[in-house]
Amino acid sequence: MIDSKPLVAVCLTCKNACTTIEYVLQSIALLKYPKDKLTVIIVDGGSNDNTVDIARRILNYYGLRYKIVVKPCNIPEGRNEYMTRALEKNVDYIFFVDSDMVIKDKQILTRLIGYERKYGPCVISASGPARMFKNLEELKRFANSIIESDVSDDKLDVKVNAIPWCAMGLTLIHAEVARCVKFDEDMTFAEDKFYGYNVWRKGYKIFLVSANIDLAYDVNLPKRGDIYARMSVRDYLRGLYKKAFATTFTFYRGSLFKTMYTFLASRSGLRMLFHVTKILALVLGLVMLTNPVSWPLGLAFTMLYATISSLYISRLRLIKCRSIWHAVFSSLKFKLYSIYMLPLVPLIYLRHKNEFSRIFHRIEDFKP
Repeated sequence: MIDSKPLVAVCLTCKNACTTIEYVLQSIALLKYPKDKLTVIIVDGGSNDNTVDIARRILNYYGLRYKIVVKPCNIPEGRNEYMTRALEKNVDYIFFVDSDMVIKDKQILTRLIGYERKYGPCVISASGPARMFKNLEELKRFANSIIESDVSDDKLDVKVNAIPWCAMGLTLIHAEVARCVKFDEDMTFAEDKFYGYNVWRKGYKIFLVSANIDLAYDVNLPKRGDIYARMSVRDYLRGLYKKAFATTFTFYRGSLFKTMYTFLASRSGLRMLFHVTKILALVLGLVMLTNPVSWPLGLAFTMLYATISSLYISRLRLIKCRSIWHAVFSSLKFKLYSIYMLPLVPLIYLRHKNEFSRIFHRIEDFKP
């Protein structure tokens, strides 16, 4: 697809990824791309398992050049760290790979570079479905089968489309874009969406490569807890306005009605409505309790709130949280976040609708 092979830094952030990092790095090592043109940079956020030892063993075995940085950080901080180190090596591209993304297509890097040269300088991402496994043995068997397989060009049908933002799990970024656009380190989540906005705002583009054959797989085991439940209240509420901005940009659909409808009908929007409705029920119940006529109805609203909240906290404790107090604090931060976000999304829309409109018109113009 291309004549000369540019220098590429393959970059990963990870923390306690010992179940998947071995297979991810093997799939990177088996890419059909010259090893002397690759360098691997890993930023480990402070794993307390043997993730770093596994990474060193695999990278040494395959003879890949690499740098492993161990430092406490969130995801955008880790990404900025490895982008800085990659640019210091004067690479042409930075290839983001998630620490649980096992690559099937051995030509994926060459393909993405080819598309980037056609449409760039830009950000270009490939998609891969998520697969959750019951136990480690199932994950190992599947991951090894993916590593040993490949994608046939004869059967491959690829489409490239401009998009507002992309998940960074398997994404190529031109060095020029990486120098100009950094990740916002206040974005303890939704960092990909805010990054997408800034890419378009700075005059660059984002494309998604999709195919009729899966090019990679996001593999993992069920975890007790997720990033949102594990995050402290302070980190969860950090950069609230930017997170609301990213949410509004993500669900922008032209008119305010379509934007709000799409947002509220989404999983995250429904979750916020659930929390805000509970709070309104509690407030209404407490007000009614002060009235001698309406106090029975107020008691019913208050009891309804208490029952639903108890069931929700119990569920959080069961599937996501370490203790009942952890579940209570998680429920509290979700409520605070929802109270802030729901009214802010329409306000941000009204303030930035012209800017969003210009960006989305550019996206339409760049569709191949």
